[in-house]
Amino acid sequence: MVRGELRIGSGTVGPWTVLTCEGDLDVTTSSELRTAIQHASVEAGVVIDLDGVAFIDSTALGVLIAGQKRIQRGGRELRIVVTSATILRIIAITGLDDLFTLFQSVQHATAPPS
Repeated sequence: MVRGELRIGSGTVGPWTVLTCEGDLDVTTSSELRTAIQHASVEAGVVIDLDGVAFIDSTALGVLIAGQKRIQRGGRELRIVVTSATILRIIAITGLDDLFTLFQSVQHATAPPS
């Protein structure tokens, strides 16, 4: 995969729409994520799996924030899967770890509350 490329897969796990991202989330690819979030059919909400993302910039973080607001307005939830230390650090430095609900796997993100 060349820098600046992004692939987004879409599927469902129970009532969750899962968007699986692979590549770079940056100014050149963020519109693809925005479109995927807008077109996600959701019951409970959307899980965005960033495990395959090598790079994320402020434009992509803005798309995630806007996506969360959009999904919450519909009474649903956005959950984000991220395990990359680099991406977790960026999310923490920007204070977005207080805004986003983060999980270490899709399985955890889609599990019913215990």
